[in-house]
Amino acid sequence: MKSINEAFEEICLKHKYIRPVNRASDALYIILKKIQTKSKKIAISEICCHDILAAVIEAGWEPFLVDISPKRGSPSIKSYRAAIHQGCSVILVTNLYGNPENIKQLSQLCAENKVEVIEDLAQSLGAKVRNKFLGTFGKHVIISFGKTKQFPIGNGLLMTNNEEIFDYAKAFTIDKFSLVETPKFRKSYFVAQKKLFETNSFDSFKNIHKEIKIKKIKYDLPKVKTFKQNLKKFKNELSLRRERFLTLKEILEKKGFNIGFLKEGAIPWRLNCWYGNRNYLESKEISDNLRKKNIRVSHWYIPLSAFLSGDKISCEGAKMFNKGLIQFWLDKRAEEKEYNLLNKIIM
Repeated sequence: MKSINEAFEEICLKHKYIRPVNRASDALYIILKKIQTKSKKIAISEICCHDILAAVIEAGWEPFLVDISPKRGSPSIKSYRAAIHQGCSVILVTNLYGNPENIKQLSQLCAENKVEVIEDLAQSLGAKVRNKFLGTFGKHVIISFGKTKQFPIGNGLLMTNNEEIFDYAKAFTIDKFSLVETPKFRKSYFVAQKKLFETNSFDSFKNIHKEIKIKKIKYDLPKVKTFKQNLKKFKNELSLRRERFLTLKEILEKKGFNIGFLKEGAIPWRLNCWYGNRNYLESKEISDNLRKKNIRVSHWYIPLSAFLSGDKISCEGAKMFNKGLIQFWLDKRAEEKEYNLLNKIIM
């Protein structure tokens, strides 16, 4: 298996222009502000980060939410084809949890319909499809190096072959603009999350994404070569993540849990584990108990349509995907005692 540096170099070679940004959602905003397309309608997965939704709307675009397969956790080619027929001129490919989507077939579909592809590698940097790295298929790439990602070296990158987008990215970052989750958003989010646990209702999430805004803030950005140097710290991360995924998978499957599959070429960000048709409060209580035992886990993404229409979530696959889901972190190689502890907790 190639190192992350070798993967990163191959992706860089496919793009003429590379610009550091404060965060990956800034990169998406920048691309959408300058990309020339026949409509301003973009297809995005129902399950992904709410900052993506905010960036789309701040850029003046209409989001078209694409449902996911509850088994795979990603949209199907059929779903993307339907999005194109609904007038989408751009598709954002998120490769959720590090599992590659069918990017080769999707790229062909988009080329036939003159639709632009943006590859989001926030959770999948280093992953492959048919021995070709993600990030080498589309004209535009956004990458996050945030503190919870596989390679937490900070900030993000925009890669493109479009000079106008690159020039706008330079001006945007020189002027210190960025997408910001305001204090009002954070307060509203935690209130909405509390109500979800209490009532199983998404209604309190409706419209709170409007408090995520483009603002001037203070930040410093490293040069591209600094990203390359910092990635050397993670020389064996690609293989270690797969090893830890497979070890945890074996433990959990022996106890009868349903585990999300790992595609060939995937670089797992989280291990998805389903433990029955639990409500959101039960999910939280189980996750909190595991964290108290120093087992790092998280919940799930709130379906994006909850931010647009509350409980009127039309994407059934996304709702099924989130039922009874808990996600194990794969950020460091677990010691034997951690696996033993997990065994005891499950028992």
